[in-house]
Amino acid sequence: PLDTPEAEARLTREQRFRRFVTARLSPIVRFQTWQVTRSIRRDVGSFLMERAETVPMEDRMQLERPAINAMMRQDLLASVAQGGGTIAHEMGLMARPWQVDLSQVRAPMQIWHGTHDDVVPLWLAESVASRLPHAETRFLSDLGHLLLLSHMTDIIVQLLESRTEPDLAATTDPDAVATAPD
Repeated sequence: PLDTPEAEARLTREQRFRRFVTARLSPIVRFQTWQVTRSIRRDVGSFLMERAETVPMEDRMQLERPAINAMMRQDLLASVAQGGGTIAHEMGLMARPWQVDLSQVRAPMQIWHGTHDDVVPLWLAESVASRLPHAETRFLSDLGHLLLLSHMTDIIVQLLESRTEPDLAATTDPDAVATAPD
């Protein structure tokens, strides 16, 4: 969440400006998202090619895969099907305080994040992880936002290996089980 002093201090000048605009100047955000929406609708393929030029090599390789490229085109077109409101809403969610106290989350979490993610900055993932009491982090060097696509097998294996089964012996009274009605 961007509502913490730590997060505010780590924002770049451009990110600080975007946050200001997003949080307070809705018409300007709508104009920015209208421009992105128009660009996607005009030629989603060109939009993706331009995007590919600015991302880490691993992300670029994923965007060049025909199945991934087709999925991304479809997702981008769906995200702007009703205008730029979806993009503006996403920007607003990042700029506003979250309505959840992350320190109260008790479930174990794994956060996988590319160190060169240009969509969700690394420091934001670090900030979220520091507030989750049971978070395990995996920061993958030189990877970007699409690391799930290139490392899906590794992630699934790691999740399965870290899974713990409930200890039924510790939670069940053997006498209660033996005397339970049929």
